[in-house]
Amino acid sequence: MILAECNDELMRTLDEQRCIHEAEIERLSRSNQIQCANLDSKLAEAEKVLEELIRDKKNLEATLSKDTNEKV
Repeated sequence: MILAECNDELMRTLDEQRCIHEAEIERLSRSNQIQCANLDSKLAEAEKVLEELIRDKKNLEATLSKDTNEKV
């Protein structure tokens, strides 16, 4: 009888640990999804800024070229 009680206690403990680990995995998964969404947002913003900087660079180069041609 004692062996059966120990086995039952062990099974309950294992089930509790499984539930705890599943909850932690779910929490980490949600946290990971939030972090990925934040990084995607930052990446999109960085790409937008990069496009603006490329456009500004081209405008500045065109202005510089025009100024150089006018001075010559």
